[in-house]
Amino acid sequence: MHLAGILLLFCAIVTIAYAKPKKEKKEEKAKWSYKDTAKEYSYSTQKNEEVLGPKDWGKAFEKCGKGKAQSPIDIVSKKAKKTKFGPLKLKFEDKNKDGFFRGSLVNDGHAPVFTMDKKEGNITIKFDKKEYILEKFLTHFGCKDKKGSEHTIDEKAFEGEMQFVFYNKKEKPEKAEKKKDGVLAISVFLEKSKDYYYYYNKKEGPDGLLTAPLTVISSGYVRVGMPVVTTELPLKKLIPSLVYKKKKDAPEYYTYKGSLTQPGCHENVRWVILKEPVEISWYLLNMFRSLKTKDGYDFFGFYKECDNFRPTQKLKKRKVEVFKQKKKEKKDKKEKKKNEDEESESQDEEIIESGSGNVDSDEEGSGHD
Repeated sequence: MHLAGILLLFCAIVTIAYAKPKKEKKEEKAKWSYKDTAKEYSYSTQKNEEVLGPKDWGKAFEKCGKGKAQSPIDIVSKKAKKTKFGPLKLKFEDKNKDGFFRGSLVNDGHAPVFTMDKKEGNITIKFDKKEYILEKFLTHFGCKDKKGSEHTIDEKAFEGEMQFVFYNKKEKPEKAEKKKDGVLAISVFLEKSKDYYYYYNKKEGPDGLLTAPLTVISSGYVRVGMPVVTTELPLKKLIPSLVYKKKKDAPEYYTYKGSLTQPGCHENVRWVILKEPVEISWYLLNMFRSLKTKDGYDFFGFYKECDNFRPTQKLKKRKVEVFKQKKKEKKDKKEKKKNEDEESESQDEEIIESGSGNVDSDEEGSGHD
């Protein structure tokens, strides 16, 4: 009896230790999308299941609904304060001196995601004295022009947004999302080129590098959720602004503290938004727009993956900071002073004009008398 009691106690302890909280179970079962909340038939359960849209993510993922530092946001450029942080630059390990991103690509039904194979050598970046390792990058894009990016600048959206996700070197990826300063996300805006022949002339950047792998996963031969080994992607050509030789060439950026833009919306992300967008062609944009959220024939376009962005969230008490090059700061100050002087002159002219108008009316009045 004594031995049986000990065994029962041991089993109870193990069960408690490994049992998942109700909250975690609820999150695991929940289905979500970027579309409006809707019922969807599940072949596995043979039932209609609710798929939560962004407005209802909070029903299953508490942080998404009650968080105080959610992302994305609209960045009001005039209100951004000068940051203490310096220029950002990618660093490549000895095994990966050429700066290639090697790994796999998968369309997970929400976005195309490139995941890094770290055996081929890490790509790192330093921010606020902490080192972060590149884990993956994904892309958000719109079904139509002038929308698609998650972040906006002065309420202006771009056709797409590439998000490079780095995890704190001291943490494992699966734990980093829930740890303070666990994630660094760098966003690069994608803007449609006005040049119709841009795709045919551009062999570098997103057009020259992403067209081939996107063609594979959008072909219909690769199922949604199936990873595909990618060719090598040279980051020096994909995002050259983060690989520079002189500090004066470092990219300008906005930064703030926020969250993941997908469930569970954990608020441990330092966001860096590069100010300069990268041009892409109509052809590559259409490649993104051809991706689907699930397999199968889609005559009515129900499975379109485009518009896979979360609406902007309230900034609340947070602050947005900006890193500017010194030359740019001086130029901005001059422009600001020039605008202020022009406004002042305009006001003076209005006062003079209104004053002269009063004199004329007085003179006319006295002549009448």
